[in-house]
Amino acid sequence: MYKFFKNYIFSVIFYLFLIFPDLCIQGEEETSASNNIVAIVAGNPVTKDQVFDLLMERYPAQAQEIITELILYQIVKLEAKQEKISFSSHFLEKKASEEIEKIKKDIEKNRKQSWQDYLIQAGVSEEKFFSDTVRKLRYKIALQSLIRLSEMKEVQIDARHIMLASKEKAQEILTKLRSNADFEALVQKESLSATKNQGGMFPKLFQGDIDPSLEKVLFSLKPMKISDVVQSPWGYHILQVIRVYPSKPDASWTQDRIEILDSLEKNPVSDRSLKRWLEKMGKKYSIMQKF
Repeated sequence: MYKFFKNYIFSVIFYLFLIFPDLCIQGEEETSASNNIVAIVAGNPVTKDQVFDLLMERYPAQAQEIITELILYQIVKLEAKQEKISFSSHFLEKKASEEIEKIKKDIEKNRKQSWQDYLIQAGVSEEKFFSDTVRKLRYKIALQSLIRLSEMKEVQIDARHIMLASKEKAQEILTKLRSNADFEALVQKESLSATKNQGGMFPKLFQGDIDPSLEKVLFSLKPMKISDVVQSPWGYHILQVIRVYPSKPDASWTQDRIEILDSLEKNPVSDRSLKRWLEKMGKKYSIMQKF
């Protein structure tokens, strides 16, 4: 199922409600024949099914993106219910007010337009804009919180490496490191990896994030210990784990809500974290796509 998500754009996901503003993480209304009709011409109905068929025919990529958005929405609803994630009205309204203040400043600074003129041009009242923002944030923060909660339940590590072209060169560098040479200085001077610009640092790693040849060593190293030379498909590596973040398998929204929300303020969910979570959800849920 992950194939549905692999080309999905992070920012588009977070703004699902810009396209479907009436969706929210609540109960569903049942459909009926009458609300399947979008127009009536001389007694002849134009239906949502006809609109969908035409959309699939003329704009298949955009239609697939919408289907993917709706699949994700259902997964977020299921996961939020399972993890008992909910937000008070006060919390969401405060966040919405903060978000709208940012939007106002951006409009005034970059568009040179007053807030009232913007609302008139958009054809929306201030009250409607506010309620729509609350709904969007409910979904956005629920998705982010689910991802962060999932991450808390896994071991994470901060690690760095030096990558060399040959085993002999790697062994030479390892000897220097074990004679107390500066790791970061050798990264800058010798490493062939693009991570040299970050001091050799990998992004925060979870199990499954990296090639098995490196993962096995990294997740067995104690903090600040230096590995032997490790071969991967890209070259020869010397690895060092900087910090281990132990897993918290009993983490829950009920007991860790404040920690989760604080961590999201300081360190928002990345594209990489989203993709990892989508892959996990793709393995968890059975999805049958008929189009």
